[in-house]
Amino acid sequence: MQILVTGSRGKLGTQICLELEQHNIDFFRFSQFMSLADINWTEITHIINCAAVIPNDKETIESYWLGNVEFIAELLKYSSGKYFIHFSSLSEQYKFDNYQITKLLGSNLLSCNSHILASLQIITVPTLEDKTLINYLIEKSKTEKVTVDRLKYSFMEVTTLAKLVIQSIQQKNKKINVVNSYIEKDLYEEVKLRTNSENIQEGGLIDRTSINDNLITFTFNLLNEISKKKSIC
Repeated sequence: MQILVTGSRGKLGTQICLELEQHNIDFFRFSQFMSLADINWTEITHIINCAAVIPNDKETIESYWLGNVEFIAELLKYSSGKYFIHFSSLSEQYKFDNYQITKLLGSNLLSCNSHILASLQIITVPTLEDKTLINYLIEKSKTEKVTVDRLKYSFMEVTTLAKLVIQSIQQKNKKINVVNSYIEKDLYEEVKLRTNSENIQEGGLIDRTSINDNLITFTFNLLNEISKKKSIC
């Protein structure tokens, strides 16, 4: 057994590689600077696809397409008979920008071609990193009044996700249940816990937890988000 880890330099990919090392599991690191054609595919039994072009002001629709859709299409050419683990974003339920749209298309592309794979797991993950936004709001509050919404969101530690992925492989590709590891957070409370600034004021309630009785659900809030997007287009 040898595992290909794409996006191995990213936050999740790095953590998964660390877990594989700790369990003495043979794996191959792949990054965007390499070519899929140069891999010895006869040795690869599993693919853990962490590769993605993530939100950044410098990215264009073309770069998101290349990283989140075209890369999947190219990877599928080598994936026949492999065990495939892919990560989608919970934000695909309520955001419709170029990142979320291309991530959704990439996941759909895998689903459409799942018949060539030994198995396919598309794992929907929530926010894995919220410190950047929290710290930004805290810094901003030092010089001006900042309204922070009571944004309720699902969060998961990247170390927990990596452990679950490796456990799945060790347990003969058992389906991964990540929902039980989701943590519900409130952005306003997270900011207030870390600062005594009087410039932080409470905003409106936005519920994006999307969890109901251990199921990921589509809430009425999603309809509102779709309506807003259509009115902008």
